Amino acid sequence: MNKVLSERIKILEKMAEDIKLDPYPINYEVVSQETMLEVISYGLPTRARHWSYGQSYDYQKMQGEMGFSKIYEVVLNNNPSYAFLLDTNSDIANTMVAAHVIGHVHFFKNNYLFKQTDNKMVYHAAERAQRIEEYIQKYGIDAVERVMDIGFALDKHIDWHKGISRKKYPRKKKYFKDVAKDEFSDLLDPKRFV
Repeated sequence: MNKVLSERIKILEKMAEDIKLDPYPINYEVVSQETMLEVISYGLPTRARHWSYGQSYDYQKMQGEMGFSKIYEVVLNNNPSYAFLLDTNSDIANTMVAAHVIGHVHFFKNNYLFKQTDNKMVYHAAERAQRIEEYIQKYGIDAVERVMDIGFALDKHIDWHKGISRKKYPRKKKYFKDVAKDEFSDLLDPKRFV
């Protein structure tokens, strides 16, 4: 990060303090487009390898190259927080983005809905990535990816807010309705088209 941007961030942090914002400490990094795409695709700077992250990387890259999106920053809800600013942004743009980041991080630290989140996720993700890497060395990439594929597929269908032990969903009740038939009812019968 250049000296001008560093000085501006110090001024922004002082201004935030003056208006009683209370963010976690923030580590800023100015990174290349490729690094930014990796952080976005993996969701974190360090994560276990999986083919789906490469697919996400390619998608994000294509969206940027086609002009459909431009990513100015990524900020991670962590203590300390990590903010990644794009090196192709001007100093003015990165100054504005840094101000925006301070707002995000204040929100992460102080909003009720974020109280239950893991604000050490970067470290925990790195630990998990190391564990997955050990499994890859022991069992091979194909076996580990097969298990990860299953986990990712199930993840889309689990409501984590319901907890581990929960009651079964109630059975759906069936309701029957008498429908008056007329001369065209046979045309509207859905069984006719099966």
